[in-house]
Amino acid sequence: MTLEKFDDSARAFIRGAWPLCLIAMLSLLAMGIICGSYMLFSILYGLAGCLIFVRGFGLATSLPIYCLAFAAFLSADPSRNEITQLQTMLNLEYSARIYLRLLVTAFKSALMALPFSLFFFDRMGGYVALLKIPLCVFFLVLVLEPTFLILMLAIFGM
Repeated sequence: MTLEKFDDSARAFIRGAWPLCLIAMLSLLAMGIICGSYMLFSILYGLAGCLIFVRGFGLATSLPIYCLAFAAFLSADPSRNEITQLQTMLNLEYSARIYLRLLVTAFKSALMALPFSLFFFDRMGGYVALLKIPLCVFFLVLVLEPTFLILMLAIFGM
């Protein structure tokens, strides 16, 4: 593979998935600031899931899927009581609280996106949209939370 062919394939990938590339760049910045191993795993799982599912289903440049993930992310914040109960039921250590909160937020967001996946019914080819859209929202929310944390730190300088 020559350098020119590699350049052409990289440009085609970026053209086809530029929102995911932007999210990945911001998430990689978040990895340098956030040193927790659970947060690093969630960022990497989210990026891998986004590349596999969002890009694989052809939703990488679809603005409605990103708006749906953002709206679900803002409205699916778990309470402290939920996290504490899950932590005691699963017998997890205290440092896993952030990771558990992230997973619960992503899972709740995917459940909230389930009724909205009917808007993608014709585009996705029928009932398969009821599986694809919540799966994409789950991984997008998993990677969006650290990305928004970095953006808020950069904008407001906290």
